[in-house]
Amino acid sequence: MFAEPVGDGELLARFARRGDREALGALFERHAGFAYRTALAVLGESGAAEDVVQEAFLKLVASTGSHDPARPFLPWLKVLVIRRALNRRRGEGRRALHEARSVPASRQVDPQMQEERREGVERLRAELALLPEEERLPLVLQYHAGCTYEEVAQ
Repeated sequence: MFAEPVGDGELLARFARRGDREALGALFERHAGFAYRTALAVLGESGAAEDVVQEAFLKLVASTGSHDPARPFLPWLKVLVIRRALNRRRGEGRRALHEARSVPASRQVDPQMQEERREGVERLRAELALLPEEERLPLVLQYHAGCTYEEVAQ
């Protein structure tokens, strides 16, 4: 594709300025695997993770102009992927709750255990939501997306 290795920021700038599809393709090839692994770590389901990667890259295309070229590309992509994955998981949680209400009582899990787990998750989300984004995002990247400390630091 490119004679010399080109940085992510330059590829993104080429796409933003000239609509260079080759540059966008290079970004996708370079980072789709990581994006998929991140989405899979959050969602635990391959098809949903693939959908999230596509959605994240579509969002990237739509919001290319809003990216600050002085900031690294990969953390921006990680945020896009994780937000999409968490939104999808929340949506699936609502669907699962709706479906659970329609399951016969003989097939349901202990309601008290479900309620305690739900309350714990809600408390954790509420506490995370109180943190400023610069403190919350590293926790989400580390524990939900399975990123290494080095990846979180980027």
